[in-house]
Amino acid sequence: MCIVMNAARHAIKPQLVAFKIRALHPDSVCHFSGVPLTFETAWCCHVDVPFKEIFARFVADKGIDIDNVLVNNLRGRLHLSDPVLRRQWFAFHLRHAQFALVDHAEWMRRNRGEPNPELASEREQERLLRQQERVAMERAFLQSRRDAEVVARYWQDAA
Repeated sequence: MCIVMNAARHAIKPQLVAFKIRALHPDSVCHFSGVPLTFETAWCCHVDVPFKEIFARFVADKGIDIDNVLVNNLRGRLHLSDPVLRRQWFAFHLRHAQFALVDHAEWMRRNRGEPNPELASEREQERLLRQQERVAMERAFLQSRRDAEVVARYWQDAA
C-alpha cells in the first residue's frame, strides 16, 4: 500500500502547489505556530482529514484492490499507471482535502512526534556534534595519509 500511496501523493502534487501559490501572501503565517512564512519555508499540509484517511476512503469507496494497482517509476517518481484511476483519485482528493500553509520545520516536528522543541534542538545539537566528529576524523585521516606520503617520498629519495 505504501508504494501506491506514494504514487497517489505524487498525483495530487499539482493541487498542493496551486494551493500554496494561491494562499501564500506577504502576511502569511503558519497555521500551527503563527510563524511568518516565505515561499521557501511554507509547506502545504492536510488539515481536518489526513492524507492517509482520504486515500483510505477513496480505496474503500471505489472497492479498489490495492495489490492490483499498477505503479510506474518515472524519473524516480512513482505514478499511478492507470490514467482513469489517476483522474478519479485527483477529483476525489480535490473534493475531500482541506489544506493549510505551515512552516516546514514545524510540520516536520509535528510529524516526527517531537512534542518539545527543546528536544528537537538537543537532537540537532547532537547531530551537529556527530557531524563535526566525522569531519574531524576525516581531516585526521587525510592528515595521516599526507604524513604517510611524505614519509614514503623521504624513503624513496633516500634509496
